[in-house]
Amino acid sequence: SASFQPRPDAAVNALLALPDGKTIAGGAFTNIAGAARSRLARFNSDGSLDPTFTGSATPAVRALALQADGRVLVGGTGILRLNANGAADAAFAAAVTGTVTSLAVQADGKILYATNQSALARLNADGTADATFTARATERIMEAMGHGHIAASGAAGLLCDIGRMGLAMVAPNHYKKVDPELKGIDLIAAEQRHLGISHPEA
Repeated sequence: SASFQPRPDAAVNALLALPDGKTIAGGAFTNIAGAARSRLARFNSDGSLDPTFTGSATPAVRALALQADGRVLVGGTGILRLNANGAADAAFAAAVTGTVTSLAVQADGKILYATNQSALARLNADGTADATFTARATERIMEAMGHGHIAASGAAGLLCDIGRMGLAMVAPNHYKKVDPELKGIDLIAAEQRHLGISHPEA
């Protein structure tokens, strides 16, 4: 589209497609599409900047995820939640250690996140820690799968005690237990959807 001229002054690290055709961009930029924006901006379906979106974050945004109610999760130094107009949701307070590099929302509303400290954790929908979830290490969440399992990439050998590095599918509450019924094709499909590339190993 000729109207799409973002020209950010710094990196765009995350994009989130919304059901209404709009797209949220997050990154390190402070100016995008010729307007001052603090690390977050929303574009209309025709590519023009949405002036009604007031979202901002500091420092850089690393990850974005959409909740079922339309609110947006923003990962960086911590996790914040935005209402549909971009205003911060003051009721959401997530205690996070490290820089959030990946976010995913499960079908039950719980929130998965990975950090630059190779930590994986899960929050309840209100931002409180989910004490039922135990994890050891990973670098990135690929996808919260529809059947309740989680695809993750990174140090999978450390994470799952299975000696496999790169990509793993594990049961929803335990990152030390691999579900034996899930096969490589599900893992490959998850990575392809997330990154738009193929994986050479099954």
